[in-house]
Amino acid sequence: MNNITPVFYVDKVYVEQYPDCPNSVARVTWICEMTRGSVKIYGSWVTYLTAPSPQGFIPIDQLTAQQVIDWVIQVQGGQTWVDSYVASYEETMQMAERNAQMQNWPTPLINQPPVPVPTPPPTL
Repeated sequence: MNNITPVFYVDKVYVEQYPDCPNSVARVTWICEMTRGSVKIYGSWVTYLTAPSPQGFIPIDQLTAQQVIDWVIQVQGGQTWVDSYVASYEETMQMAERNAQMQNWPTPLINQPPVPVPTPPPTL
């Protein structure tokens, strides 16, 4: 890959009610923290999940965040999707790496006193 290490986190979980599967996770908003060296960037997305089968249903109070992330990755397309998603952030990572190498200007220009605008002479 491109030496970017992704870590996925659940942001929010939305539930729907199905017969025999109350409070089923139906939508997940998640965050992906991507790190290369000391630089971190973040991406996010929404994944919609289909109705669960009663045989494989796990009550929401027994779910772990890792199980939800595993489902998200599986629904999105597995490891191939993860690789593609992370690769799509390469340009953003390069920009963040360049920004991390910049030096702060000792006196920010935005804090300079305003330059007076000359008053035009009156017209006769």
